[in-house]
Amino acid sequence: MELTIYLNDRPYRVCDMGDGECKVVVIHAFHLESLCDWYHRESLSNTRVIIVDISRSWAKSLDELSSNDQALLAADLHLLADVYWLDHFHIDTGALDEQFTHRLKQEFYPRQIH
Repeated sequence: MELTIYLNDRPYRVCDMGDGECKVVVIHAFHLESLCDWYHRESLSNTRVIIVDISRSWAKSLDELSSNDQALLAADLHLLADVYWLDHFHIDTGALDEQFTHRLKQEFYPRQIH
């Protein structure tokens, strides 16, 4: 199911599909018409995937966000985990920035993210 969810007053397109171990995939995908169609190509069996498109709130890709914007995005993703009751999950940002990965781990502590 694809929907728009507002996290801290910022809109995000979200597609939540599948069952099993959860993986949150954060992408900047203004060019994709349907996140759910993209999911079907990326899906794994026995996995729940929550795809979060940040392009409606952030004009830049994850790697181009300022440190302040990364902090705001991390807080939004934390709120998303609260909304979906996620305690143990994988998060895939595709970001090469170690600082953002470290920020996410701090934001989600003591939750188990991988």
